[in-house]
Amino acid sequence: MATSPGNVGSLHVCTAGGREILHPLSSTLTVEQLKGHLRTRLETPVAYLRLLHGMEELLDDWVLMEHGVSNGAILTQVASWLPFGLFGFDSHHQDFCPAGRNTTATVHVDIRDDGTFHVRVKETEITSLLQGPDWDPYLERAAFAQQYEGSVRVGEGSQLVLSVSHCDRRGIFVDEEPTELRGELCQDASEVKLEIPFAAGACNEGRAGLKWLTVSQSHVPQIDDSPDSSHRARRFLRLQRPPATQQSRLRRVLSRAFGCFSRPE
Repeated sequence: MATSPGNVGSLHVCTAGGREILHPLSSTLTVEQLKGHLRTRLETPVAYLRLLHGMEELLDDWVLMEHGVSNGAILTQVASWLPFGLFGFDSHHQDFCPAGRNTTATVHVDIRDDGTFHVRVKETEITSLLQGPDWDPYLERAAFAQQYEGSVRVGEGSQLVLSVSHCDRRGIFVDEEPTELRGELCQDASEVKLEIPFAAGACNEGRAGLKWLTVSQSHVPQIDDSPDSSHRARRFLRLQRPPATQQSRLRRVLSRAFGCFSRPE
């Protein structure tokens, strides 16, 4: 292998998947720089990339040759640590909602250091402004609540596999209960991507279905299980049904202003 000026040789990186990568070694090469070079080849975010020299883990700000790494040295990439902690998403604080207009979504994710997880998803959708005293948003496809529990592991590259052992859903769902959710590690260790089955949207822009969503440790909402927990839901639940002679006119006005609010078939 040809060396460029400043190089003093090369080192070998043995990956968790059994590959061996040869990389030039220079007198100023740091662990962080090496991880940056390896990131695309290993398909592992730098935040989860760990390298060992012998039994010692190499820290990012170390210069390799100052810590015993010399020409021909063998480094070992160990399996990525799972991200753990609380992650979340709240459409009230974002510029979009996975199910589109007239919907809300709140996601709360707890990934524990014992390899288990708990995902909670709450959605609301404005489907009708004419709500009587017995109106149930979960039966009218205006509210959906989901909970998933199980175990999580790192798959190929930066993929996460969430095996669902318990599922609890409230509302009318089209799809069967999932047995597995997919995820992906992000370059920022405070974020994780998850593919979540969203149920809202049928009365507006179409049911969302499976959507990839980034959940962050900087946006961890508290989920209120009451059906009128969102500001918009509370606002419209206060409306009373008008007299029959006024309903058709009111519906036309509201439909022009807000779109489709009729109950989906």
